[in-house]
This record gives sequence, structure tokens and C-alpha cells, in this order.
Amino acid sequence: MGRADRRSQRGRGEAGRFIHPRLYAAAAAFHNIVTGTNKVGSVGYRAATGWNAFTGLGTPDGTKLLTLLRQ
Repeated sequence: MGRADRRSQRGRGEAGRFIHPRLYAAAAAFHNIVTGTNKVGSVGYRAATGWNAFTGLGTPDGTKLLTLLRQ
């Protein structure tokens, strides 16, 4: 993500520095993880459709993510 963040900043000045809103708007650039858990005993989270505490946005597709961030 650091490399994608640095590349998205080129030529954008301060506006390119806060990447989070752009990531959430680029959901198509992530593989949604919908099954699984990180639970140990009764503590942890389950994966679900969309954002969740276990996987966040999911795993990035680097090519799609860079394309969307360059727009």
C-alpha cells in the first residue's frame, strides 16, 4: 500500500496525501474476503461482505488499484 500511496501522490500535492477516502471509493480494486475468522477462543472477528474488522477492505489487486488511484 505504501508504494501505491506514493505513486498516487505524484503531481497531486497535498490533496494526494490522505489516501483512505480514495481507497474506500475504489472497492472494485479489492478482493472481498467473505469467509473466515481471526478468532482465538471467543475473541476476534468474522469476515463478512464489504468492510469488516477482520479483513478491512479485503486484499488489493495492485493493477486495478493503481489504475483507479491514477484517475
